[in-house]
Amino acid sequence: MAVVPPASVQKQAKREVSQKKKERLALAVSQSRKEKELAKIPSKLAISRQNDVRESSLRAWSKRPKDYVNGHHEQLKIPYVMETVISDYCLMMSESGDPVSSKEVLLIANKFLEELNKDVAEQSLINGEPYVKETLGKYWFQQFELRHPELKNAFVKPVTSARVFSNEYEIFKKWFDTFNRVITDYNIKDDNIYNMDEINVKLSFKSDDWKLIKSTDKDKKYKIDGEDNSDSDYVTLLETISKSGKVLEPLVLFKGHHLHDDWFIPKGTELSDSMIPHWLYHHAPNGFTTESNAVEWLRQIFIPQSNAGPNSEKVVLVLDNHFSHETPEFRLECLKNNIIPLYLPPHGSHLTQPLDQITFQQVRNNYRRNLVEEKSDEYGFKIKKHEFIKSYEFARKQGLKSTLVKRAWEIAGLSSKGCETILQNSKDANRSIVL
Repeated sequence: MAVVPPASVQKQAKREVSQKKKERLALAVSQSRKEKELAKIPSKLAISRQNDVRESSLRAWSKRPKDYVNGHHEQLKIPYVMETVISDYCLMMSESGDPVSSKEVLLIANKFLEELNKDVAEQSLINGEPYVKETLGKYWFQQFELRHPELKNAFVKPVTSARVFSNEYEIFKKWFDTFNRVITDYNIKDDNIYNMDEINVKLSFKSDDWKLIKSTDKDKKYKIDGEDNSDSDYVTLLETISKSGKVLEPLVLFKGHHLHDDWFIPKGTELSDSMIPHWLYHHAPNGFTTESNAVEWLRQIFIPQSNAGPNSEKVVLVLDNHFSHETPEFRLECLKNNIIPLYLPPHGSHLTQPLDQITFQQVRNNYRRNLVEEKSDEYGFKIKKHEFIKSYEFARKQGLKSTLVKRAWEIAGLSSKGCETILQNSKDANRSIVL
């Protein structure tokens, strides 16, 4: 006698079969619509056979609105067109090697919802009525997945640092392949390819910072054991360069909780006499980049000066993996303004980031040289903020010249000359690594 499974098991099996059928139908409809958008005449018969669905079912589903999912109209809090923007962004980030998590998708979607309800919130405030902030439900992401079968929420296994170093060649090759593919697929011009990085500059120098060395070894690198910079006062600057040699204005981050006038204008000096560069000045508790600083840099410097925007051509932004560059707010701002963030491979930005090549080195050398000339009789000193601005302005003009900027992109392997040198060096380094 045949063993019959319990009714609950049979129902569950039917539900799974039905769900898989709906997923195949959704994929077939998506494929048909994409072909139609590309001005092709989609063959319903061919598409139905590719996805193992009935042609009649495909024709019926193709006539339904885009927000018609699983047999009924969903009352979507976020318009389907916005969901498509999020979906396309997730696909793009996945292809670039830095996939977005489900938590980040939910945060981005909630930001969209907040912007949609902005007018309602403001009107409630004017009328003195209570306003309850609307958020997406706990099952929204699961429904989002069903509406966008081109995405899959999968577990991504982390890679240990030992494996990272042992596979340098593969990691660098993947990075260069990704960069070149994005540039080719979206036909990005050199004027629309940028790199941003932070540079930390000291305001104070101790007498121990100067050492007596052999005069012919002035360019040699020395390792100083027990170096302690905890008492040093730093300024962080966010610098941005384009592949075509353009340099954007910097964001200057001073350590502190407020900006003070006497940081910029020495006492007894008139404002008109004080030549303050028109940069963006902010403050941070420890003097280093925060999440809000990174978003402000995007909004006030990068987007207006790179001409990025919702209706503009796509812009590529090459970044390292600093936490402030990977927040949902930062990603959302990029998404809204047609900016494609490409994150450099971990532990490899010293080789593949243009600003980390000759440009920052030249800026630091010019900055220190200028200070030493001004304070030649003082081996330990601390400069004021307005002195720093003057010295750094001179240093960046020398270190961020257009010719040096273009050369930096070449050294980083991101020019037409290719990346063979970096790949060959990483391949040679892999041979000497033993795990």
